[in-house]
Amino acid sequence: MSPQRRKKKTTPENPKLMLRLYIVENAIHSNHAIANLKAICTKHLADHFKLEIVDVLNEPRQIIKYQILATPTLIKLSPEPVRTIIGDLSDEQKVLDALGIMPAPPPSS
Repeated sequence: MSPQRRKKKTTPENPKLMLRLYIVENAIHSNHAIANLKAICTKHLADHFKLEIVDVLNEPRQIIKYQILATPTLIKLSPEPVRTIIGDLSDEQKVLDALGIMPAPPPSS
């Protein structure tokens, strides 16, 4: 019997998280998604992430190429597995779970 492989969670010790957020510029849900994602990444990943923001109105070919059905859409490109989240990313715990990110430990007093 082979040993089970445990899913490795993304932490600052693991490789950078590569994210791409598809938005429509100046749309309220897109603005919320940008703010929420930046807050989550800053809090839990420090500088261990790379975020690319793509406005689908300026780059409409991206919609077809990456099968974007709605905005905002977040795609975790690496590390694998690739994950997709649609919405304004307001539920921090759901975003962390979907991206495989371990929450940052609370600051010690």
